[in-house]
Amino acid sequence: MPSIAKSPSYLIRNTSSYCFRMCVPKDLKPIVGKTELRYSLRTGSLSVAKHRARNMACYVQSLFLKLRAMRGLFMEGEKKVTGKTRW
Repeated sequence: MPSIAKSPSYLIRNTSSYCFRMCVPKDLKPIVGKTELRYSLRTGSLSVAKHRARNMACYVQSLFLKLRAMRGLFMEGEKKVTGKTRW
């Protein structure tokens, strides 16, 4: 029987509000310095929290892409100067 893929959920319910939670990818943990990101969505409404969490997920994913691009540029520059790469 085929399994149904679950859509990613970035919502965590606190006592009176919702939080956004996303794990930091392994390759970015040394740069970010955290294993996960958590932010209050400042709402107790599930529908509002879903909307805010989707927006936050899009924003955080774009930050991850930018960090990877910056790391790539840094690695290329370091390789040209020293002939080695750190990561």
